[in-house]
Amino acid sequence: MAIAYKTTLYFIFLFYGGVLIASAQGDAVYVVNTQILEGKHIEPIGVTEKQVQAYIVLRPGLRDTTGKKLEIIKTLAAANMLVKYGAQPDLASAIAKVEYYNQHKNDVDKILVVKHQRIMHLMKKGKILKSYPIALGWNPVGQKYAEGDGRTPEGIYTFDTRTFYKQSLNSFHISYPNTADKARSAARGVKTGTNIMVHGTDGPKKKKDFTNGCIALSNTHLADLAKRVFIGTVIEIVK
Repeated sequence: MAIAYKTTLYFIFLFYGGVLIASAQGDAVYVVNTQILEGKHIEPIGVTEKQVQAYIVLRPGLRDTTGKKLEIIKTLAAANMLVKYGAQPDLASAIAKVEYYNQHKNDVDKILVVKHQRIMHLMKKGKILKSYPIALGWNPVGQKYAEGDGRTPEGIYTFDTRTFYKQSLNSFHISYPNTADKARSAARGVKTGTNIMVHGTDGPKKKKDFTNGCIALSNTHLADLAKRVFIGTVIEIVK
């Protein structure tokens, strides 16, 4: 199938990227410029027309692909990325994981972290769906002002990147510092902190709060969280 034009589509699913449609050796190739790991690395992830057609054949409900083809390409590109980096063992399981996210990505519209209660709530339209106990920075009380102060920031952020190394290990990067955070640090002549994450922990620690400002959950709870949230989910952290 020859395609004599180019188009770009921007979307968010575990990463930010665009789709470039081109033609190679009679088979259309859809190339997704994929940005991963906090935006430090970008590389093209390819999806072939043969992959698209095989995907459609296995899903009778997609026989009519009118208006759906770019969504299929996004699904396959995300799946190819998961396989390439070892987050899933094969394409079938990777596709299943991507489809799950597409189906459930709006189940949670906000995460609320209440620092003094050491709890994280998963919210939908103002209602609490689920809660997890958490640990905070080793100096947890108060707003974060500077790098190395051991405090977990307070404010409204989003999950802006997700990292994964194995199927069961995930972490979410929070969009700290925001404009207000930068202004507070600048007023004090100090450097804002960076790399604030929601991540897992293997078990009980000597100190209740032990991170450098991150929010820690048990690995079990983190795995559950990873099924319910996605890039762009709002996370509000309050006192």
